[in-house]
Amino acid sequence: MKVVREVIFSTLVTAAALAAAACSSDQQTVQTSEAVGESKLPGAYLVRNAGLVLTMDPKLGEGMLGEMRDADVLLVNDHIQAVGHHLSAPRGAEVIDGTDKIVMPGFIDTHDHLWQSLIRGCAADENVNSWLERCVFPFSTAPFSEFDAYTGVRLSTSGLINTGVTTAVDWSHAFNPGFVRGNLRALNDSGMRYAFAMNGAQLDGSDIKAAKAEFIDPNPLATLQVASHPAPFTATHLNAMTVVAKQLHIKLHVHLLENISQVAEHPMDLLPAAGAFDLGRDLFTAHDCHLSDSDIAT
Repeated sequence: MKVVREVIFSTLVTAAALAAAACSSDQQTVQTSEAVGESKLPGAYLVRNAGLVLTMDPKLGEGMLGEMRDADVLLVNDHIQAVGHHLSAPRGAEVIDGTDKIVMPGFIDTHDHLWQSLIRGCAADENVNSWLERCVFPFSTAPFSEFDAYTGVRLSTSGLINTGVTTAVDWSHAFNPGFVRGNLRALNDSGMRYAFAMNGAQLDGSDIKAAKAEFIDPNPLATLQVASHPAPFTATHLNAMTVVAKQLHIKLHVHLLENISQVAEHPMDLLPAAGAFDLGRDLFTAHDCHLSDSDIAT
């Protein structure tokens, strides 16, 4: 049975697709007679006899989630080639025993700061504003190397994959050019699908466009967003990043009302003043913890 709609598993990349089925301490990769050969077929995996496969397509399985019991999933390179029962394994494919395991599309993390694995546990007893003051803002002037950024982001991507997340939106503080390079190198090396939301330092967007050309455009699993924050002290940046998002036809990704104190900053006035509402669905807001009824209606 061929999968005719790749979108069924659009968030699934090969390595992490297997994680959902294979993340347990007693999981073993099993080479069977159907996969024996002098050499393995690179990037080919057959998950055999999975306890439950969720195709997310009601036409390919039972119920709204497209459930298939005791089924097989064949992956070749980064595509799901077939889903069904008693599939044949290509010569040299690696066969994984899926008994009592679940195979499903990867989870999507829609807002993260992947470098922050390096400050995990910092000021955990503080509110958001105090945490920012103690743990995040100091890095705006402190030395933060390409190696540091790479290490923190790579650690986070490994943790995400291990928990079944295969797509992440990384809102990057982009502290300096070296940080940006390390951040993007780690994302590309992870093999994950990602969106990189860059808090650009140059108001003309030249640094964002340079990152796009070097790291995003060559990677079919990567997309770009522009990051900013709607507050009186960042209004100039917000205005400029809105223009960049429009120029590049990409999303503007902002933090919105994650702390009650930010209500007094009137971010819902600053966004339309910057022209951000003109972006429509390309305006993405994160947190939204203290929206009023009138904010939501807007």
